[in-house]
Amino acid sequence: MPKSSVNASLSSYDDIFSTEESRQEEQREQVQQIPIGELFPFKNHPFKVLDDDSMSDTVESVKQYGVLSPLIARPRPKGGYEIISGHRRQHAAELAGLETLPVIVRQMDDDAAIILMVDSNLQREHILPSERAFAYKMKLDAMKNQGTRSDLTSTQVVSKLRSNEKLGAENNQSRETVRRFIRLTNLIPELLDMVDNKTVSFNPAVELSYLSPEQQQEVIRAMDDTQNFPSVSQAKRIKKLAQDGTFTTETVVAIMGEEKKSELDTVTIKNDTLRKYFPRSYTPKQMEDTIARYEQEIQELERSRKEILKKAKEEAERLLQESNAKIENTIRTIKEAQAEKERTRTARQELTDFKQQVENLEKAALEEKIARKMEKLREKQERKKDKKAKQANAPETPVAPKVRPIEAGDYVRIKGQTSVGQVMEISGKNAVVMFGLMKTNVKAERLERTDAPKAAPLSSKATFVSSETQDRMYEKKLNFKQDIDVRGMRGDEAIQAVTYFIDDAILVGVSRVRILHGTGTGILRTLIRQYLATVPGVAHFQDEHVQFGGAGITVVDLK
Repeated sequence: MPKSSVNASLSSYDDIFSTEESRQEEQREQVQQIPIGELFPFKNHPFKVLDDDSMSDTVESVKQYGVLSPLIARPRPKGGYEIISGHRRQHAAELAGLETLPVIVRQMDDDAAIILMVDSNLQREHILPSERAFAYKMKLDAMKNQGTRSDLTSTQVVSKLRSNEKLGAENNQSRETVRRFIRLTNLIPELLDMVDNKTVSFNPAVELSYLSPEQQQEVIRAMDDTQNFPSVSQAKRIKKLAQDGTFTTETVVAIMGEEKKSELDTVTIKNDTLRKYFPRSYTPKQMEDTIARYEQEIQELERSRKEILKKAKEEAERLLQESNAKIENTIRTIKEAQAEKERTRTARQELTDFKQQVENLEKAALEEKIARKMEKLREKQERKKDKKAKQANAPETPVAPKVRPIEAGDYVRIKGQTSVGQVMEISGKNAVVMFGLMKTNVKAERLERTDAPKAAPLSSKATFVSSETQDRMYEKKLNFKQDIDVRGMRGDEAIQAVTYFIDDAILVGVSRVRILHGTGTGILRTLIRQYLATVPGVAHFQDEHVQFGGAGITVVDLK
């Protein structure tokens, strides 16, 4: 029987005599120097790489010390490597002129790569709401995909149902907070940018995420027309209109143009008029507080004037009684003297002199008291004129007059719409228009004249600062506490509480307050301080002395 030829593969010498240790060493991940041109960003990467001050500091550090922490990447099917962790380091190295970067190359599927990419970036100190929203969504989808695979978990159903809870626990967030962040991914880019810029608050943005893209565009136009941003209650009403099928441009403009509760009981004065009496650096709130203080001083002066007149009247009555008694005594003297001419003339002269004395005393006392008050008013007016003279040094650029501008009393409508309203007031580029029973603030350029409606227009009512408002402000100042405890609150709840607290502190004139937030992970402290940095009335903030709480308490100095 002929022998068949057999192809035998023999192991090499190195394979036969290699140790287990050497074989494990070959399988370990090692740091490699990879050319920067072979590194590509992760697909649909949600985190923004910005050329800001932080990036400039990173570039300087890379120039001096190089990239100390290696990047993590995975091989690309088309060649090169896809960055999983280290996008900012790669950009900084590129700006610094480096040719290679230290990289750990790791074989990972899409889901595992997404989870690692999100987790590595969520550890950053400053994360925008849009970044967190898309990061949560990507990781949650990846976790759900892993939960359906038997090779990744043995409890497929439980893992899938509780993915959002697990995601929230990993980031110190509740399941509901994770869900609300993911809702932001339904916003159009323009609205999402407003959330990142803190123009639109988080909670109203969540409510607006239920609108269609076209409806969200209408909301943006309404914000531009009214120069207002939606509160939580306004956003919920707009959401309900969309759900009920009654969403229209006119209704949205009417809702956005409503006066907030904080805007009630105030005096409406043209902006150009106000700027004549206040420094250009004054905020609207500072001007409002100054006007309220002047109004209180005027009321106090009026009360003082009435009190002076009352006391003068009482003094005059007393002198009159004395005069009547003097007259009676004079008449008695005349009768007793049997009408002697000399004694009669002397008595009458004494009576005349006494009357003149009474009148002079009454007039002098009243004039002296009123003069003191008027002198104080003149001094205050002189100080006000000196401030205005200093502010008038910088010439203002005259505004070119518009052709046939819209004036108060005109009947108008928003361009492209049918509802007719009456202009109540023109304030700069904006107009206050009464649509039915709704008063709305609209840009004048978006209005056009029209004929008066058949029905008689409703007259507007002027609003004034009431004495009740002053009483409430005085009571608030007496009961105000300079400490607030936000420990245990969620981030959005704490920011809302601190916002109201700082506003009240500025309103009552407190110079220093304390915010108790605890140490914990430091997230709550970071969020609060990010907000404080945006408040014009905050002069400085720092950690409390270590003996009184240290980093767990932020001390805020107000202007």
